[in-house]
Amino acid sequence: MYKTIKMRLRRFFSEEAHIVLRYEQGNVGIKLMSGMAYDKYAHLSDVPERDIRQICEAIGDQQAEKMFLLFEQGATFWLIMGEEKIAGYWWSIEGKYLKQWYIPLKDDDVVFFSAVVLPEWRGHSISPAVLIQIIEKRMPENISIYLDVETWNESAIRAWLKAGFVRLGVYPAIGSANTAGSF
Repeated sequence: MYKTIKMRLRRFFSEEAHIVLRYEQGNVGIKLMSGMAYDKYAHLSDVPERDIRQICEAIGDQQAEKMFLLFEQGATFWLIMGEEKIAGYWWSIEGKYLKQWYIPLKDDDVVFFSAVVLPEWRGHSISPAVLIQIIEKRMPENISIYLDVETWNESAIRAWLKAGFVRLGVYPAIGSANTAGSF
């Protein structure tokens, strides 16, 4: 399990090209599984200790420590729970906190990134269903919502297109030889 999650987290350090997608309109056919819930956290101190322990068990202490540094950069953590266990998580960040991204952003635009669904929860459209709920229930209507996916992740690309996102283009990885900078 750790190897699978580690591969999904390689996105932070990858030189892969990314496809940028923008949310247009959610697919009402994608429903959240019964018993699933999500919580929003703006600070690490707000995340329950038992949830931090579960994340560390799933991805390793060092990787979790690196990941949680995203709070210091203005990112928001969306924890997905099922049956009192962590099913996965999302990160989001407002355009005003990004020094550079693939396309120009307005300050209030939101970018979702680093979606992880733990192996035992995969195959149930959890990530798209949670993201659509977050967008429709927790985001202002007058902003643009974006995400990016590495070009090799064809199943994720198909899922996001089905969920109501449109493809804007393919871009070199931020921080690669063709671009500079990061969050």
